[in-house]
Amino acid sequence: MKNILIATIFSFICLYAIGAQALLITPSLCTDGTGPGCWYGDDPVNPKADDIEAIVGIGFDLVEVYKDNEGGVEEGPLQAYYNTEYLDSPDPSNADITYTGDSGDPSISCPECFLLVKDGNNDPRWYIFDLTSLAGLVDWNGTDTLELRDFWFPGGGSISHIALYSGANPIPEPTTMALLGAGLAGLIGLRGRRRNK
Repeated sequence: MKNILIATIFSFICLYAIGAQALLITPSLCTDGTGPGCWYGDDPVNPKADDIEAIVGIGFDLVEVYKDNEGGVEEGPLQAYYNTEYLDSPDPSNADITYTGDSGDPSISCPECFLLVKDGNNDPRWYIFDLTSLAGLVDWNGTDTLELRDFWFPGGGSISHIALYSGANPIPEPTTMALLGAGLAGLIGLRGRRRNK
């Protein structure tokens, strides 16, 4: 029993240390030719879900689940569970998007997850990143921090807003920690049952 408890505690510590990761997103992921998984364009129109579907060339519908307007308000059905911090306001070129929800709260459901980063006054005016097939990144799990760096810098532009899109409806899913806890409870219950017999 002691060995199982020690192994379980060690697993929790390892999962906690591994779980809090960040993905670095920069324009160079698109412009240095190392894509795939990113697109950029000069059209002044703000791409919406239908536009992104056409640009990316996918055969399923996307839903805007979170949007943050720099200096403005957050929008979307998951606005209560995400936060965007602009690191160099005014006129930010860097931002962090973090998941602020608790275990069991809804998060963006992948594997179809896209990030739009928009300026509107500089070329390119927008970038779209596929968060599940972007070169050099592992699949985004919907909760890791997204670190946006060096957008429109030193070109004088700034991030006007960001938006996250999903190809699936956001639903509450148990986290790894909750599943591990349920497994541990099952092991303890099974061990107790064996002792009673």
